[in-house]
Order: sequence, then structure tokens, then C-alpha cells
Amino acid sequence: QKTMSTLLTTLSLLSLSFLILSLSASNALPGEWDFTQLDPLTYMIDHQDGPSFQKPEMIQFLKQNDIPMDALTRRRQLSGENGTPNADNLAPEQLRWSLTTVTNSTPSYSITWVTFEKSSESQLQLKCNGEEVKTLSGKQWTYKAGATHLWMGWLHRVENVQFPQNVGTCQYRVGMDSHWSDWNQVKPIKSQYPYRMAVYGDMGTVIPAGGMVTNHIIDQHKKNPLDLIFHVGDLAYAGTGSKWEFEFLWDVYSRQLEPLTKEIPFIAGVGNHEKYYDFAAFKNRFDKPQNGDKTFYFSFDVGKFHFVSGSSEAYVTPFAIGSEQWKWIDSDMKEANERGQTIIFAAHRPMYSSEKSAHTMTELQTHIEPLLRKHNVVLYLNGHMHCYERTVPITDVQTFKKVDPSQRVFHTATDLKNATMHLTVGTAGAWVYEKFNDEPWSVLHRENFGFGVLNLVNETTLHFEMFETFHHPDKAVDEFYIVHDA
Repeated sequence: QKTMSTLLTTLSLLSLSFLILSLSASNALPGEWDFTQLDPLTYMIDHQDGPSFQKPEMIQFLKQNDIPMDALTRRRQLSGENGTPNADNLAPEQLRWSLTTVTNSTPSYSITWVTFEKSSESQLQLKCNGEEVKTLSGKQWTYKAGATHLWMGWLHRVENVQFPQNVGTCQYRVGMDSHWSDWNQVKPIKSQYPYRMAVYGDMGTVIPAGGMVTNHIIDQHKKNPLDLIFHVGDLAYAGTGSKWEFEFLWDVYSRQLEPLTKEIPFIAGVGNHEKYYDFAAFKNRFDKPQNGDKTFYFSFDVGKFHFVSGSSEAYVTPFAIGSEQWKWIDSDMKEANERGQTIIFAAHRPMYSSEKSAHTMTELQTHIEPLLRKHNVVLYLNGHMHCYERTVPITDVQTFKKVDPSQRVFHTATDLKNATMHLTVGTAGAWVYEKFNDEPWSVLHRENFGFGVLNLVNETTLHFEMFETFHHPDKAVDEFYIVHDA
């Protein structure tokens, strides 16, 4: 992984260097690097003779595909004549709904969007069930991305949005007078089963397949609607190993996902590729459920299922026994136990991986795994390794269940008693180059792009399906059930 990361970084730096030199030669480079003007992705696509980390088939895909990758090639001007705001720059884009409540009792949400000029207002207009339009006001701000301040946009957010109970969809638009988004539909998480949640990690944009996996998710959502998206870290890959990142790639990533995030809630867990500039983009662009530390670790409910999203990035959020994160996870899971909920834990890095270059997270095994046993956690979701892998139920590294690979139904009273299944779904678009060891606790591993779907069938039953974008787009290549016994 280190070798591939270094290669990607080198190629990315070569691409950017070529871009800057070419634009400088044509007097097109302003005094400060303004990537919203330069639109380097379009430049690299149009100038295929220069070094680029794009593959020919990826360039062909970007040029031919309409949804959602057409948004990647937008060119922007920061201001109109005489420095007045350009209408395009005040047009809201990158709309994203987030679930911000902790429990099911009174769900609340926020919506975030981007403009490339500072606007006079940040407003949400919402209408549900034929009622009159309700206008809610929010806030706007920007953030600095390192010493060179490479991002020129403005973030807007309206918080504490609540919907009528049992509403199907509502119509809304965001922006301000004369600069509104289109009217869109939003689908709050419904109050009855079943629920469908897309789960995956390690997406990116064009390194090489994030856009294509996104298209696959959009296609599946049209056929069988999703209620929620949960991305378990390594989101945009705006940085791949150097000490700085391409800030415009956060815009590319958010435009790519907008057909989904403008309609259903999106929850972002943290990974190692969010680290740049003290996680500035991750902290500012993504709203989270408002418990835990409200940024790196938190939890939320969907029906009777309790999801705990932890941070495996110990350099910023220690998780050792007695740390603040560890104490919060212990307390949060205890409360979920008392409510009789089924607990699913997620973090970016794996606790178990048979991938040859993986640095097995023995620290997670030492400090977090005892909490999984203590609180009867049935499933551990992670990314980081760019593959799909499912394990047998594991108690610890020395103790695990021996199951028939064809077994598809697991009961908490027997199969998962004092044991947790581990699921790596780092398949959403970043380079796939994994090789595996033969481990007795690994049931299945695959090296193809795709995403998973958690189907919460009823209060006691979870059904997981794994879809692959290029090989089996409409048929799950792996599936299993977890049944919570009384």
C-alpha cells in the first residue's frame, strides 16, 4: 500500500505541476492558485498528452457519461464585471442532507451546500403534505486549507430541520432571493421497516472508479430506494500521501454524490485520507449526529439498530482503554444494551484483514475488541483495505467460530454469542490492488469495485448484500442474515 500510495502521489504531483507550468506559459495562472477558476480536472481530460493519473478508459468514461460526472467539468469565474458576484457563483450546489439526531424519537436533519461567492442569506424553503412553504435560515462560512488557502468557496448550512411524522417526501430548495437551487425532493428516514442503507468506504473520484460506483449506487437507488448512506472513511481522496491535498477534489466528490445526497441523508465516518490541514475539509463540510465528540465519533439509531461510528485514527482521537473515545463508546453501547438494541460498530481501519500488506490493527484488538464482546456487538464495518472481505464470528484472534462457508444465517444466541463478524467494504472506487494470505477466520474476499447494502428487515433481522459494479451490478455476490434472538 505504501508503494502504491507513493506512486499515486507522484503521478498526482506531476499532473498538477504540468498543469501549473502550462497555464503559467499561457498567462492563465492568477497570482494565487485558484482551482475553481483553473478547473484542472477538465484541463487534464482535454490535454491527454500531458502526464495524468487518468487512464484512457477513465477519460473516455468521463467524456461519455452524463450522470453525475458531467458536473466535474464545470468551469467557474469568481466574479463578474467590475468585481460583482457572478450568478453562477451564487448558485447553490453540492446539496447534502445529514442525519443529526441520536435516537429515533424526534429525528432532525441538517442540509449543507456550497456557493463560490459569499451570499447575503442562507435559506431553506420547505413544503410538506401540501402545506405552505416554510422558510428556515442558516449560516455560512468558509475555511482555510493549509498555508496556500486553496479553496475559494462558501459553505451554507441550515440545522435542526424536522419533518412531519410519517411523511413520505417533501419538496425544498436552498439559496436566497434570485439565487435558488431547483426544487428537489427529500426523503426523511421513515418510521417503519424495512430500511435500506448503502455502506462502503474508500471512494474518491477518478482514482479510478469512484464515479462509476456512484453511478451504480444511483442506479440501484432508482430500482430499490435507499433510506441512508453511510461512508466509513476515506471520502474524496483529495490527498493521497503528501502533506497537502487538492481542495477542488472535495467539490468534485460532492458534485458526484449530489444526485443521492440531495435526496437522502448521508453520514460520513473519518478515515486516514481526511487528515490534511487538521481534517479541515472533513470538519467543515460534513455534519454529523450530535453526540460523542460530534465530529470523529458518534452514534445513531435506525429502527431498533444502533450504529456506533468510531475513529480508528489514534493520532487525533486515541481509543486506548481509558481514553475519552473509549469511555464514550463503552457508555454509549451500555445504553444501547439497556434499550435492547442490536449494535453495529464501524471504523475505517480493519480489526481483522487477511490482506498481505495490511498492518493488522492489534491496537483495535487490544482496546476495542473487549468492548465488542462486552456489549454483544454483532457486526464490525470497515474500509481501508480496497477489497471486500467477510470473516467468521470472531471472539478474539485466538478464538473464532468454524462455520461452513455456505452458511448464510447467523443467530445472536448461538453463532454470535460473545463473537462479532467483521466486514471490510473498501471497494467504492479507490485503486484495487490487494493480495491475500490464507487465514482460517476469513470466509470470503474479493477484489472488485462495488458497495454493500444493509437491509434492516424488521426489529430482529439484518440482511447484508454485496454488489459489484462491473461484474454483477444487479445481483449480490455475497449475502447473509443476522437474527437477533430474544
